[in-house]
Amino acid sequence: ALEFRLLLVADKRKAEAQRRRGDMLEDEVAQRVRQLQKTQKGLLDLLGSLPDGILVVEQGGKIVLSSPIGERWLARDQKTEHRLLHAFVNQVHAEMPEPSGDVTIDGVDLHLISADFRDDGDVKRKAIIIREFEEDGAGAGSLVTETVMGIKKGLATLYEQGLGTEVVLNVASQFAV
Repeated sequence: ALEFRLLLVADKRKAEAQRRRGDMLEDEVAQRVRQLQKTQKGLLDLLGSLPDGILVVEQGGKIVLSSPIGERWLARDQKTEHRLLHAFVNQVHAEMPEPSGDVTIDGVDLHLISADFRDDGDVKRKAIIIREFEEDGAGAGSLVTETVMGIKKGLATLYEQGLGTEVVLNVASQFAV
């Protein structure tokens, strides 16, 4: 009976220890999920703060991520007869894609640039940047400088939000050429 009682007490202690470990694991998972949500919100805020439209396109023309400006241009292009922006999106994964192009949507001249989107997965993605031509006819150098400054500002915002150097460097590496 004493041995049976000792086994019951030991079993009860093990069950309590496992319950505590489970609670700790559950708390850790919840904390990591909150951290990922915060990171995702920061990245979406960064995407929304950029002065250009951004589209991330998988093979087959599926758009998996877009900035608010990119979504607006897609919607405007959808209403046009030739759908030139959609045509550009659909060709970026072709064997010999055009890396850039100029289109006019609703009387607004746009410059489109596609770039490889670094990703560790098996799915190939391209980032498309949609930039309005400057009214004053500013050259490409000023466009690049302005875009880089916008990206720099967004990365600084991410860092200030406490996302950490590793996350900011990872995002910054997406823009490395």
